[in-house]
Amino acid sequence: MKLSIIIPAYNVQNNIHNTLFSLLNQSNKNFEIILVNDGSTDNTLEVVERILSKNNLINYKIVNKENGGVSSARNVGILEAQGEYLYFLDGDDYVSPNMVSIVNSYIINNNYPDIIAWGYDNVDENGNVLREYFDRFDKNKIKLQKMTGLEALENILLNKTFWIWTCSAVYKKELITYNNLFYSEGCSSGEDHEFIFKALSIAKEVIFVDKVLSFYVQREGSISNSYNIRRFDVVGALQRSANYIKINANDNILVDYLENNFLVDNFFYNFDSCLRYIYSSKKLTSIVNFSKASRFVNEIEIAYPGLTTKIKKKIIKSIKTAPLKVKIKCCCYLISPLLYIILTNIF
Repeated sequence: MKLSIIIPAYNVQNNIHNTLFSLLNQSNKNFEIILVNDGSTDNTLEVVERILSKNNLINYKIVNKENGGVSSARNVGILEAQGEYLYFLDGDDYVSPNMVSIVNSYIINNNYPDIIAWGYDNVDENGNVLREYFDRFDKNKIKLQKMTGLEALENILLNKTFWIWTCSAVYKKELITYNNLFYSEGCSSGEDHEFIFKALSIAKEVIFVDKVLSFYVQREGSISNSYNIRRFDVVGALQRSANYIKINANDNILVDYLENNFLVDNFFYNFDSCLRYIYSSKKLTSIVNFSKASRFVNEIEIAYPGLTTKIKKKIIKSIKTAPLKVKIKCCCYLISPLLYIILTNIF
């Protein structure tokens, strides 16, 4: 059994060494690295070649392609993979030294399940832990479990007993290729949610390992930490996920929660994050910042025609079961996005 580790890399010359050395230091070397250089314009390729060649690693492949985004790079990696399982690792994140060994043992001991997932910690660029996985989730509720993919989705979305991140799960390659499941290219936010949710919806068996095996580096300037209108790609990604689950599974409660409550939560998360970024500029006056925030609403509508109307409809569907604080937020937005911006600035 071999694990194919797919690494999309775009302009990560200053970070990729941590990623690669975390693999080179694995106690179990039964894996291949497929590094997809997604048209980097810095020295990413030179850094990668130097590190891999000097360490006499046999099982690796570097694929060079024109820049097409992280989804495109991951899809190339899927097609190039020779292993029985696929693992997606980003070019600035890293794993524990025993990740491959532990994952391999769980795969073999559990008769080759479709998906194996585990915990991960959020860390800063110096490796300092910002948030521990098992501070967020009760370890007693998520001890090693065997579940179906739909049960996993219910635990993630409805019960909120655990969460899967792009770099905290491996997938049986047969599950992915047989179902022609790939990342949605051109999607800049939410493409990871979409892939994970779709894969879970068709998985017969999922194993959760109650250990932290990977580390999510929080970097300044990433799309999740900046003002970027493409953050709202997540709305389309979650809607596609819900549509896929409708077709492949019979769970109306799960689908309704995903395409309404969860989608609305993600919309507000990204809306609020952009507002915080706008108002974080101490150099600008409140009036100038408010003007920028007002234009932000128009930018959303220009980039995603009809999104405001669509979101309001979903808010109306989800508001009945929302907590009071969320209901107040939703009501303000329903009255006017500008009113919501004013109140957000005040409070």
